[in-house]
Amino acid sequence: MTPLKSTTRKALTYQRRDVDKGYTNQYLDVDLSAGTIAIGPIEEKIKKIFTGGKGFDLWLLWNAVSGESKWNDPENAVCISSGPMGGTPAYPGSGKSIVTSISPLTGSVIDSNVGGYFGPYLKFSGFDALRVTGKAAGDTVVYIDGIEEKIEILQIPGLPEDAYALSDVLTDHFSKGKKVGISVVSAGPGAANTLIGCLNFSWYDNARKRVRYKQAGRGGIGTVFADKGLKAVVARWEQVSLKTNNPADLEALRTVAKCHSKEIVALDPKQNEMARIGTIHLVPISTAAGKAAPWPAPTESRISCPTPVSTKDRKFSWTGRNMKPLPAAVPTWEFSTPSRSWNSISTATPTVWTPSASARASPSSWSVSSVD
Repeated sequence: MTPLKSTTRKALTYQRRDVDKGYTNQYLDVDLSAGTIAIGPIEEKIKKIFTGGKGFDLWLLWNAVSGESKWNDPENAVCISSGPMGGTPAYPGSGKSIVTSISPLTGSVIDSNVGGYFGPYLKFSGFDALRVTGKAAGDTVVYIDGIEEKIEILQIPGLPEDAYALSDVLTDHFSKGKKVGISVVSAGPGAANTLIGCLNFSWYDNARKRVRYKQAGRGGIGTVFADKGLKAVVARWEQVSLKTNNPADLEALRTVAKCHSKEIVALDPKQNEMARIGTIHLVPISTAAGKAAPWPAPTESRISCPTPVSTKDRKFSWTGRNMKPLPAAVPTWEFSTPSRSWNSISTATPTVWTPSASARASPSSWSVSSVD
């Protein structure tokens, strides 16, 4: 591809604020309509109330919109934040961000969780959160360079429509030879033609020598992004370590991180199989249609299957879902699937709960326990 030609609409140089205990205590505010870039404070009381991540996003969105704002109004904001633990490399998932906006699908607030490196790179560049409002003419790229301490609103015509190609081209253009230091947020061509557009958050995979990305897929925030005339938001940063967040207790962080990682390595193959399969099968797990992890024993006295449970004037709790009466001389109930939520029922007459065949075959997947 021929070298990119960009026009700078607005540029701001700034002095990067170091991270202290996971916070920079400020956010970046970009208004595409006005073509302005501003830095706002995050006060201690806001941190105590909202913590970070989705909390910061909601606070920034609340202060940008009104009760009448629609998803495609200029004041609707795309807000991104990673939270105080974001960018802690020993913790799996710490590269994640939360994106928040008014959804084109529901007309209400939506948030979406996404991987990639953008959230941590944004924070280490000096900002706990990013808010983008307004609308641009198109072909607009917001560039956040935490190394050279500058932020730009750029017009870059001729960029690829395909999201992978776009992330690859922008990574190459801004990386200055260190591609792992670039993360690109973009919406593919479908986002401008549907209400369910996704956002892509990239990272450079050194092992595979190519750009990859994760997706914020809930609520159609990619459609909001595309409607603003945004082609991409790009963050540039350098090496990240446990020290980058400037934690309050580095040794404690190392100790807990080591234990946490060991648990994931030991338990993931037996439970969610995220390392082998990824996230695609989490929906059937969450609805108990797939393989679910055994529910831990309750603190109350436990009566495990295959023992039927008889009650009179007692209140019981159980793990189980989709329970249905079975034809029998006395009321019986079938535990058809395991569940991670507790329900309760009071019975004034003797009632018998009997496990289904599938529950009897997997005794650890359900239990009934007295709570009074």
